[in-house]
Amino acid sequence: MKQLSNPTRTFRSETSRFFCLILIIGITACGCKKEANVKQTVAFQAEFETVSTIVQQGPPEIDQINGKGQGTPMGKATFVANAQFDANYNLTGTIVATTADGDKILASISAKTPPDIDTNGNITLHFNATITGGEGKFAKATGSFTGTAHESIYNTNGAASWDGTITY
Repeated sequence: MKQLSNPTRTFRSETSRFFCLILIIGITACGCKKEANVKQTVAFQAEFETVSTIVQQGPPEIDQINGKGQGTPMGKATFVANAQFDANYNLTGTIVATTADGDKILASISAKTPPDIDTNGNITLHFNATITGGEGKFAKATGSFTGTAHESIYNTNGAASWDGTITY
């Protein structure tokens, strides 16, 4: 005689397989990290052509510097720096760098030494910057960089370079 299969046993077997599959999918999904939440620390370097404008004669002197250039990890970018120099040429200020995609990096800047001015009127300023945040892919960014700015007392055009690290 032919033996019939047990329908209850088949149902339990299929149900067990289904729950095992759901459990495996759940464990896999919980164990995966979302790439957007992973922070990375990378080199932060950039080169810019700049134009400086004296907004207020000092002390305190207030300058606005606009830059256009590129760097890593920003790609093509612009920046606006607002710099204030006290009577001893101590520098404080801010930088907002904006990438071609609209992402932003925010930084505070400072320097405790006056700029170097050579006999030809060329100005070199060394400063420190702390990355304080950003927008887009640089939201909650941290890091620091040193900057060097070059210009002339005879011309508002100049150049700036940044070198440091950024975590984002």
